[in-house]
Amino acid sequence: GGLASLSPAQRARLPASVAQTADARYLAYVKKSLAEHGPMAPVREGRMLEAQAVWNENMGENAAAAAGPQTPLLVLAGLGHMLYSAGVPESAARRRTLAQAVLLPYPLDCEEKPLAELLQALRKQGSEEIVLGDYFWLLPTP
Repeated sequence: GGLASLSPAQRARLPASVAQTADARYLAYVKKSLAEHGPMAPVREGRMLEAQAVWNENMGENAAAAAGPQTPLLVLAGLGHMLYSAGVPESAARRRTLAQAVLLPYPLDCEEKPLAELLQALRKQGSEEIVLGDYFWLLPTP
């Protein structure tokens, strides 16, 4: 039933403000992830997107509250909550004034490859992956 179906006590445990991401790329990523679970009715997809937004907003609000508006903060979260600096970073940014950056493991599937191959993929003109984060933690073969 979505947020509207929650009791007042249940709703009070969630952030007062729950916003869907403003980043179309992130929204497309989440929709693609949902589609991998099989076809779903548009109403169900909408509720799943709402649930993802609640999840991201809850993590972003809790992270911001834990550190305060000006204290440096490190958040470790799953890749699907951090891509494009959307999700949790977007939520935290609405609640904090400090600059932030997203560090992602690379390659995203954590498959170890030679360093030269990883760098070449990221430096490739028009790389889709370079826009996923601000920094990358390279996972080269030993």
